[in-house]
Amino acid sequence: VRLGLIQEGDVVSDRGRRVFTNEELTRNLGFMPVVPDLGLDGIQLLPDGEVLFSMRREQFSESLGTLIQHTDIVSAKGTVVYLGKDLLAPLQPKLPADEIGLDAFHVWPNGEVWFSTSVSFQSGSPEVGQVMDGDLLSSDGQVIYRNLELVREFQPLEDLANFGLTGVFLVSDLHV
Repeated sequence: VRLGLIQEGDVVSDRGRRVFTNEELTRNLGFMPVVPDLGLDGIQLLPDGEVLFSMRREQFSESLGTLIQHTDIVSAKGTVVYLGKDLLAPLQPKLPADEIGLDAFHVWPNGEVWFSTSVSFQSGSPEVGQVMDGDLLSSDGQVIYRNLELVREFQPLEDLANFGLTGVFLVSDLHV
């Protein structure tokens, strides 16, 4: 089966099928007129089937009356689930949230969000300090893992301080 053109906002499977198009994901967000592919950064399928995602580019939602930023987590049902500025606020970034972006995320059942950002930034909190785009962060204002902690077991040969983090998939036995 030929899929045709796969765009950067489409979700495809390893079995050769298109799971979601970007238009299917964003349809209920009320973008007018219908906009081209906005890209896809993070995605999470919740146990009840709801799809949460973040987009690479911002867009104004006519139905919600707000600009959806590339740091926001939205639902394919047509709602903004988490504002990026709220996720980042406990980390006290010295950059505006709309300049930081969101690359990957995981929403825990208790509402805490673990995420990585598109760009590095300096935190106003001395406990946090410099945040790299490869660090795994918490909406509670903590650095869960520095990038080098995440890749240490792979024993990289490169002498880099940061390899980036564009996706996160967590396996847990936590049931809340």
